[in-house]
Amino acid sequence: MGRKGDVGFKVLGLAALIVVACMQMLVLAQSDDDLALLVQPPESLQPRLGRIANILVDRCVGCHDAQDAQGGYSMATPALILTPGESKRVILGAATTNESGQITAFPNGLGELWERISTNDPALRMPKDSDALDPDQIEEIRMWIVTGAKVDGGIDAPIESFRPLLVPSEPKINSYPRAHTVQSIALDAANRILFTSGYHEVLLWRCSDKIEFVGRIATPGRSISDLHWDPVQSCLWIVSGEPGKIGYVESIPVRDSQPDTNPKSRRVAWISRDMPLDISVSPSGELLGIGNADGTIVAIDTYSNGVRWKTPAHAAAVTSVDWSRDSKTLLSSSRDRMAKSFQAQDGTMLSSFVDNERTVASIVALTKGVVVFDEAGTVRFYPNSTTPNARTKWGGFAQQTHKLIAYNDDFFVIDADRIKHFRVRREEIEVPEDQDKEKKDDKKKKKKTEFYFDEKQGIRLTDPRDPKRRLAPLSMQASSSEINGQQQLSIAIGCADGEIFLWTPDSDLLISTSNRP
Repeated sequence: MGRKGDVGFKVLGLAALIVVACMQMLVLAQSDDDLALLVQPPESLQPRLGRIANILVDRCVGCHDAQDAQGGYSMATPALILTPGESKRVILGAATTNESGQITAFPNGLGELWERISTNDPALRMPKDSDALDPDQIEEIRMWIVTGAKVDGGIDAPIESFRPLLVPSEPKINSYPRAHTVQSIALDAANRILFTSGYHEVLLWRCSDKIEFVGRIATPGRSISDLHWDPVQSCLWIVSGEPGKIGYVESIPVRDSQPDTNPKSRRVAWISRDMPLDISVSPSGELLGIGNADGTIVAIDTYSNGVRWKTPAHAAAVTSVDWSRDSKTLLSSSRDRMAKSFQAQDGTMLSSFVDNERTVASIVALTKGVVVFDEAGTVRFYPNSTTPNARTKWGGFAQQTHKLIAYNDDFFVIDADRIKHFRVRREEIEVPEDQDKEKKDDKKKKKKTEFYFDEKQGIRLTDPRDPKRRLAPLSMQASSSEINGQQQLSIAIGCADGEIFLWTPDSDLLISTSNRP
């Protein structure tokens, strides 16, 4: 091509650069009393909170989080960022707009947030007692403010959830040298796909007469602390992260036994500074309960991703959460030796379940009633979510902190290398209305309900003829599907040595494989 063509391409390229620059940048003309906005980028290019979330989390939240809100100011959520602290000064300045709704000026300035990060006065500048923000970081925050401080998520969502989610594009390890510990496990509603925890990923298995490896889902966190299948929205909820550092709770749609690999399909519901230990979706599919290591419980709206409520439920880490069958009550257990129940609507505490001797490892809801398991190896039954005292118990299990699983009025307990199966039985008995022995002529009777645990047939995971083989089951999950007009229960079991089992109690069928792709 000739020189004219070269010049033409250069001119076009320069023009394109100028257009892009004009679209992405704001030109502000500053006078003594206002900041006039001369050029505003289109809506699609205007910065959102997610663009500056890393800056706020890394440089600001350490002193202004929910627990340590210095100066009475917290940046834990977008709503709190907009709420003044002890100074009572407006955080973000009010803007004036033209007839088209475009921002034209900030008559009273950009607000206290801007003044604190841009001032040269070390006594006023934030971060306090630390280096000032880089000029590029200050400019990023300014651009966010002058374009309307838009929030790309729930107004009550944790600020950490706005950080960009970095998911590996390729498996960290293509083929595992040995089976990976199954810390968490889940089973879809059709009992066809099994999900197990891997290294920086969730492994997928197809279940039929055997268990076959079929795929993987990369995760932002190295470890997987919990997996939960949501049959209402047909998605898998995953808790990943690094203990003591960061935890992610996200959902992945799964259609026709295949996960949706489109990054836009991943939804991050919660990010915290430690890994949540347990999650549970309500039977209605509306709420996600999250039990956190700091003792708090969070209820997330699964459709809007907003925080429905958050409460400091326990004095120690929450070990498990579960929902009542009508989705009206959230149950929790904790290392503080307590188990509790809360109203799903607003988090109001209903009751504390007492009598537990050690760490309460697990709590599950039955069709009617609640079962609690503590570290001392004792299971207790409470007839409803508001009765504080247990009505019956069964002890003698190995001292452990495994989670129970429940199905209708049945529950299952890991005990050494076997799974034990129990059913709660209710029995109406008649007792004298007046126990006074002197009133022998009093023949009035009243009915009283007694509760019992009936042990059903469980299963041993090792061959009794091989005494050297030892298993340490860590996780269980149950699911039921309709087969030939009848509900069939399946239970997935994951072990410390990487063994995976799928057990069907009705037929006593047991199949297994190793947790390695």
